[in-house]
Amino acid sequence: MNDIVIISIDGSSGSGKGTLARGLCGMYHFKHIDSGLLYRKVAYYYLHAKEDLKDVHSFIKNIDKINLDEVSESILRSEDVAQKASEIAVHEIVRNYVNDEIKRLVIDQSSEYKGFVIDGRDIGSVVFPNADVKLFLHASEDDRLTRRIQQNIELKIDTSHVVDLQNRDTRDSTRKIAPLVVPSGSVVIDTSLMSIQETLSKAKEIIDMNL
Repeated sequence: MNDIVIISIDGSSGSGKGTLARGLCGMYHFKHIDSGLLYRKVAYYYLHAKEDLKDVHSFIKNIDKINLDEVSESILRSEDVAQKASEIAVHEIVRNYVNDEIKRLVIDQSSEYKGFVIDGRDIGSVVFPNADVKLFLHASEDDRLTRRIQQNIELKIDTSHVVDLQNRDTRDSTRKIAPLVVPSGSVVIDTSLMSIQETLSKAKEIIDMNL
């Protein structure tokens, strides 16, 4: 894995992490790993777990018996799943499981890809603190809410239940385990007034200067 490039993108919900990650992967032919989607998969199955697995620790211990690839993205992007994902992410056992899954995916696919773009809340601070390039995205709450609604429309998800992103940000930034912080060595990009192409160009400029 010594020659594998790791680019971490951290930031709050709706700041444009996923869109930027996908754009960079297309540009550099890297593999995208969406840590948020992994948390949502865990949350979805936790919501539908049998009563004897409603304890988070018992659920995680039995999660290997679950096929996490059988859920559509539109379901995983729904607000009830997103809310539950943010709630269970405060548990250390859940974060350790997802972080191990991310590292496993990198190792398993390192022969196919020369680099990975991984987005989340603690990629550059916890999962890959020695990432080759660390980006942190920020945007105003209004812009992030608008983007989340647009994403839901595109995925044909009901937009009437979009929760206040500030509540999720507060939970993410104040949890005891791996809170949302700007990782050391990160370049902060405020995407509030930037188009997708402008954000992509800015990120590419930063990456090319550091690789």
